[in-house]
Amino acid sequence: MYLLKYFLIIVSLFYTITAQCTNSIDSLDYQKTYTYKEINRFLKKHNKDTTIQKELFEKFKKNNFAYGQIYELIHLGNNYRKYSLFDKAIITHKHALEIAKRAKNDEFIIFSLNMIGVDYRKKDAHKTAIDYNQEALKVAEKIVNPTYGILRSIEVSYNSIGNIYFYLEQYDLALKNYKAALKYAKKSKNKWSQSINYENIGKIKIVQNNFNEAEEYILKALEIDTSIKNHFGRMICYNSLAYVNIKTNNYQKAKEYLKLAMPIALSVKNKFYIASTKANLGYLYLKTKQHKLAKEFLGESLNIATKESFKTLLVNIHNYFYEFYLNNNQHKTALYHYRKHIEIRQQLNANKKAQYVNDLVLKYETNKKKELIEKLESEKKISDLNHENSKNLWLMGFSIVISLFLIIYFFSRQKQLQAKKKISDLQSTVLRSQLNPHFIFNALNSIKHYIIKNKKHDAIDYLNKFSEFTRRVLEKSILRSISLEDELYNSQLYVELENARFEDNINFEIDVSKDISLSSIIVPPFILQPLLENAIWHGIASIKNKRISIHIHQLKEHIYITITDNGIGRQKAYEIKKEQKKYKSSIGINLVNQILENFYKEKYTLSYKDLDINNEFNTSKGTMVTIKIPILTKLL
Repeated sequence: MYLLKYFLIIVSLFYTITAQCTNSIDSLDYQKTYTYKEINRFLKKHNKDTTIQKELFEKFKKNNFAYGQIYELIHLGNNYRKYSLFDKAIITHKHALEIAKRAKNDEFIIFSLNMIGVDYRKKDAHKTAIDYNQEALKVAEKIVNPTYGILRSIEVSYNSIGNIYFYLEQYDLALKNYKAALKYAKKSKNKWSQSINYENIGKIKIVQNNFNEAEEYILKALEIDTSIKNHFGRMICYNSLAYVNIKTNNYQKAKEYLKLAMPIALSVKNKFYIASTKANLGYLYLKTKQHKLAKEFLGESLNIATKESFKTLLVNIHNYFYEFYLNNNQHKTALYHYRKHIEIRQQLNANKKAQYVNDLVLKYETNKKKELIEKLESEKKISDLNHENSKNLWLMGFSIVISLFLIIYFFSRQKQLQAKKKISDLQSTVLRSQLNPHFIFNALNSIKHYIIKNKKHDAIDYLNKFSEFTRRVLEKSILRSISLEDELYNSQLYVELENARFEDNINFEIDVSKDISLSSIIVPPFILQPLLENAIWHGIASIKNKRISIHIHQLKEHIYITITDNGIGRQKAYEIKKEQKKYKSSIGINLVNQILENFYKEKYTLSYKDLDINNEFNTSKGTMVTIKIPILTKLL
C-alpha cells in the first residue's frame, strides 16, 4: 500500500510538472520576435532543471523557434558551468551563438558572447575570455535604446572584465568594472546580478584588508540572495563572511556562518566550495587552538584541492598548514608546507605572465601572416591582370587603369591597417626587442662556445644570467611599472650577456647620486635596454676599449637618466648604414619615445647628441642620450 501510495504521488508530480511545462510552451507564439525579458517570463521557472531544459530545446527546435532554442541553450550552459563542466558549457553557449547569428538577433548574440567569455574565464583562458566580452560590448554600444537583456549583457561584460583584472591582481581596475557592472544590474533591476557584484566588491575589500567595508558589501549580497532564494550565492557569502570574521577575531560568528555554508556546499556537490568551506573551518579551528579539528578539516580540504588541482585554494591551505605546524613546533613539516605554498603561488604567477606573453606573440604572428597573405593576393591580382593584357591588346588601356586603381586601393588599405595596429604593435615590439630571435640565438651561441672551450664555469654562469634575464622579461614586461632599481638591474644583466660576446671588453658603469632612492622611484619596464642595445651594436661594437655609462641624478622634481658611450657616433653609424645600403632605422629612440609618451604623457623629454671624446686610447665620436622624467613613487 505504501509503495502504491508513493508511486501515485510521483506520477502525479510528473504530470503536474509536464502540464506546467506544456502550458508555458503553449503560451508562446512561435512566429513572434521575443526579447530576453519577454521569453524569460515564460521559461525562467525551469532554469535549474537541465532535464526540462533539454526537452524544451528539442520542442523549440522541432517548431523552428530560434529564440526558445537560444534561451534554453544559454541557461543549460550556465548550469554546466555552475557544476564546473566548463567544456560542455562552451560547446552549449557556442551553439546558442550560432543560432542567434542565424536569427540576426543582437540581444541574443551579445548574451551568448558574454556567456562564452564567462566560460573561458572560469577555465583561466583569460585572453580568450576578454575577447568575447569586448566583442559583446562592441555590439551593445551600437544599440540606441537597450532592452533589459542588453542592459543585463553589458553588466555581464563589465563583471567578467572585472574578474579578469582581479585575477591579474589589478584590484583598482577590477573595482571600477565591478561598480560599473553593479550600476547596470540596478538599471535592469536584476537582483541576482546585484548580489554577485556586491559580493565581488566585498572580495576586493578583503584583499585590501578593509574588512569592515567587505562585511558591509557581502551582507548586502547575502540579503539579496536570501530574498531570491539563491542558495548557491548564500553559500559563497557565508564563506566570505566567515573568513572576514576569522580575520577580525570574531570566531563564534565565523563558526556560525560556516555551519550554514557546509550543508549547501554538500547539497550542490560543488567540490571547490566543499574544499573551501573545510579549509575555512580548519583555519577557524587553528585560530581557536583546536588543533585536532584543525588538522582534520585542513587535511580533508587538502585532499580534495590536490585531487581537483584547485591551485588558488592550495596556496591558502598550505599556508594554513605552515602556521599549524609552526605553532606545534614541527618545524620541518612547517617548512615543507611553506615551500609548497611559495611554489604553487609562483606557478600561478608564472602561468599568468606566460599566458599574457604568449597571447601577445600569437597576436603579432597572426598579424604578420595576415599582411603576407594580403600582399601575395595583391601581387597575384596584378600578375593576372598583366597576363590578361598580353592576350587582349585592345583591352590594354582599360586593364592598365584597373591595375593602377587596384594598386592605389591596396596601398591605401595597407596604410589604414597599419594605423589601426600601431598601438598594439608597440607592445609586440617591446617584447620582440627584449627577447628577439637574434638575441636568443647569440646567447645560445655564447653558451655553446663556452661548452666547446670546456669553460664549464663560464657556461653555467652565462646560462644562469640568461635564465634570470628571460624570467625577468616574462615577469616584468607585462607590468605597468617597476622600480628604477629593478630597471637598472635588468640593464646590468643585459649588458653582461652582451659583454660575453665581446670577451668582457665593455667597461660598463652605473653612477647614481646618493640622494636618490632607487627602490621607491618607478619607471616603465625595459626603457633602457633598447638604448643600450643601440649603444652597443651601432656605437661601440667596432672599436676597442668600449665604454658605456649610466648616470642618474635628481634636479628638483625630476630624474635625469643619461646613457653615454664612446662609440663612433650617430652620424658615422648612419654613413656606415648608407654605404652598406641598410636603410632600416634603429627602433631604440622611437620605441622608448612611445613608451615614455604612453606612461608620462607630455611630462618627459628624450634627447640625444653626438660628443667629441678625446682620450689616451682613441679619438672618436660618442653619443649621449638623456631622459628627463617626473618623480613617481607609487606602483601602477
